[in-house]
Parts: sequence; C-alpha cells; structure tokens
Amino acid sequence: MSMSFDHRWVVGYEDFLLDVRGRPYQEVAAYLLQQLPYEWRDNYIAMTRKLSDISIVTEDRLSYLFDFHDEPQVSDCPIPAEAVLKEARLVAAYGYVTKPTTSRPASSSTTMLRFVGRTEQHFGGGFDKGHFIAHTLGGSVNINLFPQARHINRGWSSEGKVYRQMERYCCDNPSVMLFSRPLYSDYTARPAAIEFGVLRTDGTLWVQMFTNRPEYARTKSR
Repeated sequence: MSMSFDHRWVVGYEDFLLDVRGRPYQEVAAYLLQQLPYEWRDNYIAMTRKLSDISIVTEDRLSYLFDFHDEPQVSDCPIPAEAVLKEARLVAAYGYVTKPTTSRPASSSTTMLRFVGRTEQHFGGGFDKGHFIAHTLGGSVNINLFPQARHINRGWSSEGKVYRQMERYCCDNPSVMLFSRPLYSDYTARPAAIEFGVLRTDGTLWVQMFTNRPEYARTKSR
C-alpha cells in the first residue's frame, strides 16, 4: 500500500542535480550536502506547525539536523499520548558512508536501552530500535535512533528488501553520499515514513520512501 503526504513534504531532488549534472562526483555530492539541509529544514518547519529549535550535530563524516524542541504535555483528559506529546526529533541525517569505529551495541546493552527502554513495551512487537544511518555505514546511536518498523529493518517485506538492498549498495561503495529523512504525521519522534537516498557512483540519485506506520509494521511478510 502506498502512502500519501501533503505535497509540501516533497523535495524535488532531481531539480538540485540540474546545475551540477556531469560534474565530478565529489562536486555533485558537496553541492547537494550544502543545499539540501536548508530545503529539509524549511520543509520540516512548514509541515510540523510547532515551535522548533533546529541545530546541526556533526560526527565524523555524518551530520544530523535535529529539532531539540521538546514539549511534554500533561492532561487530565483521556487523550492518547501521541496526540499531545511534542518530542525532540530528527529532521534529517546526511553525509558520507564511513567505516564504523566501534562494534555495534547489542539491543540489550545499556547504550541501546537508554533510548526509551525496551522497544516492545513502548511501541509494540512490530518495531525495532532502528538507525537512520546504519551502524555499518558509520551511523552513531543517540539521536540516530528511532522506532523503526520491523518489516523494514529486518528486510521481511518487499519494501524491507529494497531498504536492505540500498544499505548493501552503500556498504559495497564506501564513501558515497547518503541521507535519511523522516516524514512525520504527528508530534512524536516516530516517523510515518522514512525517505532514504543515495548518490550513486555514476552521479544519479536513488531515493525511496519506506512506510513506518504501525498498521504496516505489525505485518510480517516474506
């Protein structure tokens, strides 16, 4: 099933390539990494309708555009938490693939458990602690973590297989430029979808959108 979002979420990535098409890879990548964060920021602000405090956190060759504004709201009314919480959350993660310098933390490790605790207790059995940029591609923990639909993270669905294919491409082509951009449908830090993009070695962009909604996450298909 496809997902539809307000047209303001859409970024015309091919338009950004027009001015640099045919140039050396590093020039194209550098141009995109200079221009796209502004587009993602403006796009996010236009769609979220909440106060924002957006900053860039850089770790090695990856950067995280992050909205640190957090509004935990308390209500005496029986309103679902997702309807009232305004959580700090990622706007976009982007940069170049790098080799990890540390081993991947186990899901039961203290490092991983600091992120909301045990995943299934908070989000249900259809989610994992996912990485916007995989650890194997140089992604960190902390602000790089999010509740990711298990069928995507583990490659169980047709979407998930494409997601893993894109990650394998990045592993096989170290130093390529990549990005991950969450799309939100509420005020929480759990995205409704993830837009994952890679600048291929031939200078073309490979961008895919992956669902991250609970109704899809609970379905395990092979």
